[in-house]
Amino acid sequence: MNRKHSDTNLYIIVILFLILPFLFYYWSKSRLPQVERFQTANGCYWKYLDGPCVTSKFAPSMVNIVNKEYKRNCGQYKDNLSCVGKDNILTNAEEQYYYCQVDGECKERLIDIKNPAANNCGYNSLNEKMNNAYLTEDKCSTGIDPCEKNNHSQPDCLKQSMCGWCTGADGNGKCVSGSPIGPNNTSYKCRPQTGQNIYNWTYGTGIAVKETDKKDCKLGNKSTQNYSGYNSQGCDLYNNYLSCLDCASQGKCATLSAKGGIQCGNPNNDNDNGCLGKEFKNSTIMNCLNLPDDTTLSGFGCPHNCPITTSDEECDNLPPMNPNNTDNNRVCQHIPK
Repeated sequence: MNRKHSDTNLYIIVILFLILPFLFYYWSKSRLPQVERFQTANGCYWKYLDGPCVTSKFAPSMVNIVNKEYKRNCGQYKDNLSCVGKDNILTNAEEQYYYCQVDGECKERLIDIKNPAANNCGYNSLNEKMNNAYLTEDKCSTGIDPCEKNNHSQPDCLKQSMCGWCTGADGNGKCVSGSPIGPNNTSYKCRPQTGQNIYNWTYGTGIAVKETDKKDCKLGNKSTQNYSGYNSQGCDLYNNYLSCLDCASQGKCATLSAKGGIQCGNPNNDNDNGCLGKEFKNSTIMNCLNLPDDTTLSGFGCPHNCPITTSDEECDNLPPMNPNNTDNNRVCQHIPK
């Protein structure tokens, strides 16, 4: 009896093992149409900066699994709000936006809660990274570069004081703050006089500012406007040199500020003396006697007309003169070699 009962149990187990996969298959098939009625939504994306509205498949998440009948004709929407859709933005009006720095201003963009990849400020070819996005307008305004107001005109850019034209890998450029040795933003890859249209830095003349000056200061008997580095300072070279000495007394190098005047060290980092790792034999002067066209670290000195037999180490640059106390408004006694 026991053996017969055991054989029966074995037959039942074998039959169940063979039948269950088929039962599971047909059950799954009956459920499939219900699952297929849902999909990840095809949303609309307002292209940076000014559109148009285009289709963008949202990354899968629990907030955007919708009925398959969901469709949006993105091309019909002509503004940011209607493109993103009211269902895709935050209800709190104060938290609906993030901010991008564009042409020397902060511009707001709607936060798309269902398409995080769309919340960006575009690609910056100068440092080959995405531009920073800011959650508040105040934080955005803090780092604004006033030179960028001239992003769409290289000639106008080069007329501004302490501005220059920086190009990226694609040959396109924009106007940014800097000095003769390059842009103030050291992450930008452009460098002076590369001889090519890519990664090239062209420093401005500052003529737009100097045209309003009452007098034209001279290097020897030549206008400062004729010489790179000097043209952006003109008659201010003397006062800039004095300000540089104040920076040197603090153990810091001085550079021209994009906001005008002189800045000591790196205003964004108290531990950075602004000397780019260079050391000076006279710590009371630091870079103040470096020439304004020095491509390693510019300064506020004047050239010295030393005899030909004098070595460069023995021919120190000269401090500028007060143009108000010289004939012909001279700020430097000699012209550059």
